[in-house]
Amino acid sequence: MAYEFQNKENSVLFNYRESEKRNINKVRADLTTVKDLYENEVTKYQQQAERDFKEYKENQDTYISNSKKTLANWLLFKKGKFNELYDNSNEEINNLQNQYGQLLQLEEPVKYWRNRAKELNNKANNLLLMIGAASLLFAILVYLLKKPKLLNYPSIS
Repeated sequence: MAYEFQNKENSVLFNYRESEKRNINKVRADLTTVKDLYENEVTKYQQQAERDFKEYKENQDTYISNSKKTLANWLLFKKGKFNELYDNSNEEINNLQNQYGQLLQLEEPVKYWRNRAKELNNKANNLLLMIGAASLLFAILVYLLKKPKLLNYPSIS
């Protein structure tokens, strides 16, 4: 080291070390500058993002508030029509319920008389069959009485 200090102007190692120190200090200064520049840029973008978000939130709140006011005004304006529609719908439902009730009242007697008609029709058909069978039996008996040979009765003359 003493040799290098005495021959510092002519020594290559000393000059090389000094130039490396200057280069490293320059790189360090450049890195510090770039770091500060990027930190400033990031801070600027962060602040811009926060302002944009705040503006967006305010716009969204304003839009929601305006939408609610518009809907409330429209509902107040249309309230009469809604009430009229509601009343008409209730009236129509009541009318349909009354008609259905009347239909049910009329259906029960119709069912009763339909069933009664079937029952009486079956009885009439059975009675008709019995009368037909009795008439046929009576006709056969009359025929047999007329012909005594078949029954082997003595003829009355």
